[in-house]
Amino acid sequence: MNKERNKERNKERNNKQLLTEQDFYILYPDFDIIYYKNNNNDLKHMSNIDLMRHYHNHGKFEFR
Repeated sequence: MNKERNKERNKERNNKQLLTEQDFYILYPDFDIIYYKNNNNDLKHMSNIDLMRHYHNHGKFEFR
């Protein structure tokens, strides 16, 4: 039972992380990736798609 539950949670987590650029801009049409990258020093090394995923999974909850 727990194994199935963990498997489902992992699937949900992976789906959450597999956000496409097109999906991202549908959800966040006003997002400025250059601003986000330049104003978050800890994220400067990330690719654009990684920045989008970071914002979707963390940044919006951290009010970045």
